Amino acid sequence: MFPADGALRLREDHFPEAKHIMSVPGGTKLVISEIYCDSSSAAPETKYWGKTDYKGMTLWAPMYYLTKVGGE
Repeated sequence: MFPADGALRLREDHFPEAKHIMSVPGGTKLVISEIYCDSSSAAPETKYWGKTDYKGMTLWAPMYYLTKVGGE
């Protein structure tokens, strides 16, 4: 899911085969508005996906690679 440069890949949908739209550098703060659980996925890195709006686009990020900061 991470390219060699350590950036997080954002996708157009909530599954690993979805089109990669862009990457964001490690440490980028994303606001997650919705969480999707793929109950058919056995791999922890592809089970939960967070929906985010980034640069005017609605994209999905694998929650496995995100760290919660602040908020509730």
